[in-house]
Amino acid sequence: MSRLDDLARGFFESVGMVDSGGYRVTEVLLGDGVKGFFGGRDFLRFTSSVEVARENPDVEVLAYGSSLLQSLTDAALASGAASHFYLQGLHLTAGRTLQKVAQHARIPGHILATGQEEAYLHHHCAFRFKMALVADGREEALQDTAVDLHSGWITRWEWSALSLHASGEAEVYPETPVSLSLMEAGHVALEAAQRSFAPAAQAKQLALRSVASEEKGQVERHYQAIIERLEAGKGRKGANLDRIEDKVRGALLDKQRRLDDVERRYQLATEVTLAQLALVSYPKVTVPLLLLQGKQERTGVAVWDPLVHQGYCYLLK
Repeated sequence: MSRLDDLARGFFESVGMVDSGGYRVTEVLLGDGVKGFFGGRDFLRFTSSVEVARENPDVEVLAYGSSLLQSLTDAALASGAASHFYLQGLHLTAGRTLQKVAQHARIPGHILATGQEEAYLHHHCAFRFKMALVADGREEALQDTAVDLHSGWITRWEWSALSLHASGEAEVYPETPVSLSLMEAGHVALEAAQRSFAPAAQAKQLALRSVASEEKGQVERHYQAIIERLEAGKGRKGANLDRIEDKVRGALLDKQRRLDDVERRYQLATEVTLAQLALVSYPKVTVPLLLLQGKQERTGVAVWDPLVHQGYCYLLK
């Protein structure tokens, strides 16, 4: 059972009844408080195995990007069952915010007007993915990625710094609407995690190709020797040429099967599963901007992030 299965079962056990529905299948009797998140149904069956779902049309796939995971996430957030951390003690400093941001980021246009400098609560979605390379064996690693739900950008955190400020209690700050849903943030985070993991995957693929090439060479040499012995036998007195030809064809078929097996065993596959999900919120100092881009006026926000001590600027949609 995957970590995602465990998380789902834990949530469903808190809001309904859970039972085994067969091999790698979980059955859930939904409570009245969460039925609305799952189409008003009383009952659902799910699995994290695509193969199992393919063989059982009434079973839904629980995987990253699935509608079931989105429904589960929405229900968990609404019920307070999701992890939500607030960061405190970040020493917000007001004054010269726009100048500090300009030292770190390009302002995307000519500034026509600026608004009042003020601290607003910003929300981020932190994803922990389990990345696995599967071929002759299995290698796993955890990849942490967070997305700013306002700008839609990857957050460049020092992850160890989060624990220094984490708190379960929120400080009171005004909030601005987020521009990304959790599903949209998840796609951004997954692409970033895959880019970070790509060098390891490429190195593994090169190593596998080298091993596969050596093993294929051994197979080729082995069957070449067999075929050469069979061909040499054709010159012997009383040789059964038809039988020798049958053996040669059989050897060629065996060789191809062995080569196909080597290719299959050393074919690299990458598996990605969502291991953990949390919301992280903390205040940042912001300055609203009215910008001119070409002939078009746009609204933007200059932001100073006290956790990473950097500034950035983004346009509102």
